Amino acid sequence: MFVPINWSLSMIFPRPLFVALALALVSTHFPALAAAPAPPVTAPAPARADWRVLGEFESRGLRYLYVLVPKPENRAQLVALAEAIHQAEPDAWLWLSDSDEKIAEIIAANQAGDTAKLLPLQPWLQQHIVANSVLLLNPDRSRSWVLYEGATRETQIATLPCLDGKGRCKP
Repeated sequence: MFVPINWSLSMIFPRPLFVALALALVSTHFPALAAAPAPPVTAPAPARADWRVLGEFESRGLRYLYVLVPKPENRAQLVALAEAIHQAEPDAWLWLSDSDEKIAEIIAANQAGDTAKLLPLQPWLQQHIVANSVLLLNPDRSRSWVLYEGATRETQIATLPCLDGKGRCKP
């Protein structure tokens, strides 16, 4: 003997799940009801007003640029700022500082090639240079711009693009 079972949708699916399923089905047929996708989370590109060139010099065909920047809140913000500066100054080795107090002394010592004058400035450099970039010669003879955190070349944090071969880079 056959006994029909009265299965309603509310018995199969709990109410919150049923509502979610119904909304999902409706939104696939009516795109205007679907929620807009969330924009990707990225650091906003820094405006030129966020940084200022403090000084520069050239030595052996290499251009060194000292730039005053706001102290970045995190590494992603630092990389975004360095990329923006690199876009505007693609041929320069960058020294990004959150203070302009001793930059003139540093530039003078570097221009003169007098490393002895830089020794007393080491604590200041460690405290205020937030990043620096260099052009690396890779094993395959290509050259790429690399960004390091701080005043040393210990912590590589990004590779900057080679823009039209400027600054002797070669992809």
